[in-house]
Amino acid sequence: MSQNRSQGLPILLIQVRNPRDPMNQHEEECIAEHLGAGFVVTAHNAVNTPLSEEVLHHYAGIVIGGSGDYSVHHPKSRPWTLPLQRFIERALTLNVPGFGLCFGHQLLGTVLGATVKTEPAKSEVGTIHLDLTEKGRQDPVFGGLSPTFPVHTGHSDYVIEVPTGVTLLATSPRVKTQAFQVSGSSFYSTQFHPDLTGAQARERYLAYKAHIRSPSPQGELLFEPGKDEATSLLRRFAQQLPQRP
Repeated sequence: MSQNRSQGLPILLIQVRNPRDPMNQHEEECIAEHLGAGFVVTAHNAVNTPLSEEVLHHYAGIVIGGSGDYSVHHPKSRPWTLPLQRFIERALTLNVPGFGLCFGHQLLGTVLGATVKTEPAKSEVGTIHLDLTEKGRQDPVFGGLSPTFPVHTGHSDYVIEVPTGVTLLATSPRVKTQAFQVSGSSFYSTQFHPDLTGAQARERYLAYKAHIRSPSPQGELLFEPGKDEATSLLRRFAQQLPQRP
């Protein structure tokens, strides 16, 4: 694990990227920035080493990051996704607050029994607009957003159906399952990237452009600067965390 040594509430960032991927550090820095001051982010790469359930007792919350190279449902990912699914199941049992981002959203959907599929017709790259559901408007984390709000996204995998036991918070005509919360908990997830501004999303896109299954020829131009309202989500999530451990 790599750890920021400053003082603050401990947050575990679960990364699912190749160990030498330069976007590991980029992701860690972006998440730390958008959580805001007062938090210590410790990163653990789950592709390398399984997580012990014991670590859940040492963090105020967990964030599951995106992935540049992996699909939740791909057979080659199973050696490390299956232990990670069990880890998330345990986190839910212990009511540990969490936030899944893109791959993390798909992982949570899988844990909750939904199907994740790779489908070019459902892929999204760039800045798009989503609609809050009625429950989203009432939610303490999502309720501060505009009823229709911009997000930065990049994916070709998606959660097909709304899992049982979640509250749907944001949706769009192309992908219904854009954001949800495990009902009765503080565990959220989004298909989009509230950890990235438009400029940061462009950096991430350029790093992975060759690996995107359905890239847009002008994809890097589709991330609109200044439309960063959704980056407030991680901060509001962090503000809900109990002052522990």
